Formats: sequence, C-alpha cells, structure tokens
Amino acid sequence: MASKRYAQITAIVLLVGFFIGFGSGLIENLPDSVSIPGNKYYGFPLVWRMVEMESGNYVTYVDKLFLDIAFGWAIIAVVAVAAMITMKRMNKNKQIITKRKNK
Repeated sequence: MASKRYAQITAIVLLVGFFIGFGSGLIENLPDSVSIPGNKYYGFPLVWRMVEMESGNYVTYVDKLFLDIAFGWAIIAVVAVAAMITMKRMNKNKQIITKRKNK
C-alpha cells in the first residue's frame, strides 16, 4: 500500500514539474547578457523561447526547455520529499503519544 502511495506522489511530482517547466514559457525573462532589441524572451530560469516582435517568428530551444522542466521537477521533488519526511515524523510522534496514554 505504501509503494502505491509513493508511486502516486512520484507521478504527481513529475507531472507538476513538467507543467512548471512549460509554464515558465509564459514568463518574460530578459537575459543578463546582451539581447537583440525588439525581441522578447520567455522561460525561467533559462530563456528557452524567443519571439521576434516585428516578424512574429519564434525560436524554441528544446535543450533549455528540458533543463527548465528538470529544474521545476527538482523543486517539486524536494518539497514532496520534505512533506513525506514530515508526515512520517508526525505519525511516529502521534504513535508515541497514544502509547503513553494507553499505559
């Protein structure tokens, strides 16, 4: 039963990380280095989509997109692992308290 729960949590973490990576394409992000005037850059923390405002053309950098997805996954994974550890500790403390009350 516990392995099924961990599989569900892992699936949720992967899915949310995937959507965070793609969702970062909606965030306008000016690069720290020199940029081309008239272009807009999207993606966080890496710029993975560039839109030319005059022509409307856009360029997608797939390698940076996958790095953004991995970054989003890593953040959600750390939060999920921390939540699971906290829940385990809370359950152990609850069991200890109930054992003391029963004595």
